[in-house]
Amino acid sequence: MAEEMMRDLARLRELAEEGRRLPLLGGRILILWGAVIAAAALLQGAVLAGWLDWPPISFALIWFGLTGAAALLSRRFVGRGRGAGYDLANRIERAVWRTGGTFLGTLAIAIFVTATLRMQAGQGGDFYRMFAMLPPVMFGVYALALRTAAVASAQRMLEPYIWLSLLFALLSVVLGWTIWQFPVTALGVLIVSVVPGITLVRIEAGGRG
Repeated sequence: MAEEMMRDLARLRELAEEGRRLPLLGGRILILWGAVIAAAALLQGAVLAGWLDWPPISFALIWFGLTGAAALLSRRFVGRGRGAGYDLANRIERAVWRTGGTFLGTLAIAIFVTATLRMQAGQGGDFYRMFAMLPPVMFGVYALALRTAAVASAQRMLEPYIWLSLLFALLSVVLGWTIWQFPVTALGVLIVSVVPGITLVRIEAGGRG
């Protein structure tokens, strides 16, 4: 019994240390998606401001077009880096971001389908404006995913970005359905996605050296 307990304790210690053995490898994904979401938010804001004379359905085309391209590009980055996919922290990081991304994609599809059906039923295209609910939900996903990655890897440098994600989630709700929501969203995603992504890439490069 004592030997079995010692083996269990050793295994738990191994799992705990495994997540700290390698740097997180999701920096490139954070940079890519942060840039894409910022661009989509600015384009949607430009449409709402009248700077671009595009119909309401363009909201869906902007988001699906840019995020679809990002999804294809991000496949090039999955599995890159020393030991990618084999240490605990990186497996957790990848799983939580995939789940969060799937949730956001499903929500966007639901809004698009509902808005399209309502427009075909003669109820107008205003329901496409429900895409304005994506920013606060997105920042909530960022906060959850960054928290999970920070705990799994003991990477404390991610902690400020968790709280910043929650702050921008609040701001995007307060500014919802106004023109200001979109530049704030773009700024927020650059701060909580691109900036930590660059830092993680640098840490990864240092870990390889």
